[in-house]
Amino acid sequence: MTTMTREARSEELASLWPAVRSAHLMGTQREFAAFHEAGAWRVRVSDRGDVIVLEAWRDRGDVLAIRALCAPAARIAGLVDQAATIAASRGYRRVMSPLIQEGAAAPYRRCGMGDLEGLVAFTVAAGGVARGRTPRAHPPEAATPTDVEALERIDVECFGAFWRHGPEEFGRMLATDHVRVVRDDAGVAVGYAASTLLGSTVSVSKLAVIPGARRRGVATALLCDADRWALRCGALGISLCTQESNYAGRTAYEAAGFRTDAHRYLLLVRDV
Repeated sequence: MTTMTREARSEELASLWPAVRSAHLMGTQREFAAFHEAGAWRVRVSDRGDVIVLEAWRDRGDVLAIRALCAPAARIAGLVDQAATIAASRGYRRVMSPLIQEGAAAPYRRCGMGDLEGLVAFTVAAGGVARGRTPRAHPPEAATPTDVEALERIDVECFGAFWRHGPEEFGRMLATDHVRVVRDDAGVAVGYAASTLLGSTVSVSKLAVIPGARRRGVATALLCDADRWALRCGALGISLCTQESNYAGRTAYEAAGFRTDAHRYLLLVRDV
């Protein structure tokens, strides 16, 4: 047996789905099949049962992200090396680790990966988001493809270039996720949130409110909307994560009823 990986075949996807589901990457097996069909090179397996799932990080980035790596710790460094080789062959300049607990970072560091960002995870039981504040803004409404430009503008105001989504990514998000937007009295979008159902948990993958509209209950309204959607979906809980340096966001999440995960999480990166 070898630890070299190859593209997964369509008939193997059903057996790979439990690993992908456990990594909280996608909500359904159908979504995983569509992901594979759009680029089979991104789903890789070895004869030993190791699994790597790769995806470009953001529309305009130069980073190939390892979205999931399922293998014993002793084989992780070699698999990251393979991912780096694939990244270089496709014109990427860096390869990024999956989101990992700090205590599991050693195998990634052994193959030359360095810390990129520390993140904090939050969770709350479905139905547990605080609803004590009435936002001084219009209630969240469904975002549509006509909102892509507005969502891009919000991202520019709220995030550094590394974290921003591009128009294609927003288009995919609107097609697959629960995306809600809050507008001001003039109808201008001032905040949005995107949520995905992953198994029994709703993951809030993005939440942003422009600086001029903060402290008005917009973020709370978006979190409450995600909470109501979680209940309608039959989810047991809601999760999200943010950068350690995002103190304002962390305070808002705790005020809304979320609790901090006991573990510290990391993204690591290396040049290829």
